[in-house]
Amino acid sequence: MKTPEFLKKNPNAKFPILEISEGKYLYESGAILRYVARVDKSKGLYGTNIAEETQIDDWLDWSSRELQPTLMSMVGPFLGWQGATESLKDAEKKLRPLLEILEAHLKENKYMIGDKVTIADINIATYLSVPFRFLWDEKFREVIPYTTKWFQDLMSQEPFVKEFGKLVLCQKPLEFVALKKSKEEKKE
Repeated sequence: MKTPEFLKKNPNAKFPILEISEGKYLYESGAILRYVARVDKSKGLYGTNIAEETQIDDWLDWSSRELQPTLMSMVGPFLGWQGATESLKDAEKKLRPLLEILEAHLKENKYMIGDKVTIADINIATYLSVPFRFLWDEKFREVIPYTTKWFQDLMSQEPFVKEFGKLVLCQKPLEFVALKKSKEEKKE
């Protein structure tokens, strides 16, 4: 990924990346979502008017600034990410108020904005996919019934099934077991 060719496409040396025209690339997930939604406005993925577009932007910004970093601190240790030292309990404590915001919104709304799926739904559901599948068991989900219902509804729709597969919610949360450092790693 750190080849000169790849770095020309994405100087951050990360994924995702989308080529939008000859030699032109997008490499931030929010920008990619907005681009895809704007390519065919008839699908309504970016809302139906400027007010909805702005509300979608609001949720995308909230998701990238608040939800995503907190969720990544939760799942990071399971993925072996260096620097992911926050305990699962600490991450869950930070996540609770965010889930309360989401829960209050979804109690009153079927989707994030309007009456159909938008890129705000796609974005947030994508971030929630790992915890719903591997960390949030039935007991955890009891405190977020509207978010759970919304997530299950989305994941039962054909585009989501095609992308994520059939939804199986977590029955027993994964347990994190830290690997012990070898003598060489401790010396560094």
